[in-house]
Amino acid sequence: MIKKYQLMKCYNNSIQKIMKTKKVLVTGGNGFIGSHIVDLLLKKEYQIVVISKVTPSRFVNSRSNISHYRIDLSSFEEVENVLRVERPGVICHLASSIPYARESLLHPEKSLQDVIHAINLFEAARKFDVSHIIFSSSSNVYEDINGPLREDSKKNPLSPLGISKIMVESYIKYLQNTTDIIFTTLRYFNAFGPRQRLSEFSGIIPNAIVKAMKGEEITIFGNGNQIRDFIYVDDIARANLKVIEHPQSGIFNVGSGQGTSVKKLIATIEKLIARKMPKIYSESSNEITNSIADISKMKKTFNWKPRVSIEQGLKKTIDYYKGISL
Repeated sequence: MIKKYQLMKCYNNSIQKIMKTKKVLVTGGNGFIGSHIVDLLLKKEYQIVVISKVTPSRFVNSRSNISHYRIDLSSFEEVENVLRVERPGVICHLASSIPYARESLLHPEKSLQDVIHAINLFEAARKFDVSHIIFSSSSNVYEDINGPLREDSKKNPLSPLGISKIMVESYIKYLQNTTDIIFTTLRYFNAFGPRQRLSEFSGIIPNAIVKAMKGEEITIFGNGNQIRDFIYVDDIARANLKVIEHPQSGIFNVGSGQGTSVKKLIATIEKLIARKMPKIYSESSNEITNSIADISKMKKTFNWKPRVSIEQGLKKTIDYYKGISL
């Protein structure tokens, strides 16, 4: 006969497990994609722990249910200490030393640092009983082919960033054989939206918007006919929420499933802002000609699909940049 205190112990353990999964650690949680994920998780009343090299005041409101840590992910001891104190049930790993492929060509050593950061985080998670890790990978892992890219399409990255993502994915395969952690890898395609960092290496959308607003010339790498899959950041946040709510191991593409040429993209931005930009075309040896996501696996597994069209997303992004000092 099961004693009453044994039943209570099982019940309390179940409650603790449920409560633990409501605490999510987001690395890079003050950055572009991470801050949107944090916003959405807060609306769903999750407890949030943020590890970020960016100060909280930039995007994320410092409310009592967010714990912020500015630590060096290269230090296993610092990572370990955060997990020892916070004990999250889920980790969304978005932090990156170098988030743009062209920038990684100039600083390949930073991409290697990202591999070390991921290993430190995953090994600390193993030690402190994290149940689920979501790793933010990239479409940069794929070979340049015609047609939609499936998760099992050939890998042949053209940048250190893509190489680093494959290295982390390989380490995840190792951990899946040696731990009980659920690993979900999300390969983002071309993310865009408010809060994206402006630099010479950042995506074409924020640069084109700002240059159109200022009437400045824009440099287009390649001939402008290359096809890209642009996915609005709120749809990426929703994808992460779906995965947190329905944990599932595996690799999943997160894109719009639609291709847009760079030329058409720029023409749309010019139309929405009502201003033409002078254009300079620059040859680039690492420009992928075609990158469109097959998102059927993500749709089927998580009942997720993008809601924001590229034109709707561009309007929202333009409104954001109009409202900040440039």
